[in-house]
Amino acid sequence: MPGPSPGLLELAITVADGGVKEIDGDIVADDSRYPYEPYGPDWTVDDIGGEDALAVSAWMAGENTGVLRPAAAPVYRDPALAIAEEFRQLLIARGVFVRGQARAHHRQPDSPWIPLAGVVLAERTSPPLRELLRTLRSAA
Repeated sequence: MPGPSPGLLELAITVADGGVKEIDGDIVADDSRYPYEPYGPDWTVDDIGGEDALAVSAWMAGENTGVLRPAAAPVYRDPALAIAEEFRQLLIARGVFVRGQARAHHRQPDSPWIPLAGVVLAERTSPPLRELLRTLRSAA
């Protein structure tokens, strides 16, 4: 089984090394920047019914395979929720005490986007699309 998502691992290390020792709340993967439409309009039941089928989300990692989980862990059909749980586990593994659970925050297609308020503890910018496409080409 592959290891943790490199981007999430980098963020967890930054947060833990930045002095965060305890989080008194949930770990929330917020994909509300884009409307939550997890399945394509022309997908069939067969497309979404398989055990390994995952919804489409602004949050994607681990080649969208359920996000790198131990064999006994639940399968998350929501990539944002899977990311939140993986990040939660990475923080815990680095000694950060997390009181809350993993959650996903979605926006319905007919609702406006309202940015969440908060303090940025760490951030990571996605590689440019041309680099991501090179990775996809080399994997094909």
